[in-house]
Amino acid sequence: MHQPAQSAQARWQSIILDDAEFVPNDSTRDLTGGRFPGYNYTGSVDDIIIFYRLTATLPANVLGSAGPTWIRGNIQPYAGTMEFSSIFNAQGLITEDVILHEIAHVLGIGTVSAGDKRKQRLKLVSFLPPITMIYIGRTYDSITWRQ
Repeated sequence: MHQPAQSAQARWQSIILDDAEFVPNDSTRDLTGGRFPGYNYTGSVDDIIIFYRLTATLPANVLGSAGPTWIRGNIQPYAGTMEFSSIFNAQGLITEDVILHEIAHVLGIGTVSAGDKRKQRLKLVSFLPPITMIYIGRTYDSITWRQ
């Protein structure tokens, strides 16, 4: 799953047009939003950070689930999580396209509302930052890709 995730990350980064505001370390804020029990990340964020893992706990017929956990202002996510079905992954169904789709949700597409949907899309395309992705394995080991 790491190769499709790296490819999806690279594709998003190839269309990102701007840099985002640095978010300093805040030891009281779990950037995973509490979605990954036993793993608490409180570090600083340069642009955006996405935590992802395989899980067997998604509902039947769900390939993945994702969304932002922390947002700058009212529209620009700086942290988020993605979960993918370990069952579908074993069948080779968690592809780069599936991961691209879920990254879009973390970036706020279809999940962050700022009034006029057309304006929302324009703002997201203009201000998407470079992406850091951290894989949270079943034992919460991490592999980090950074720009």
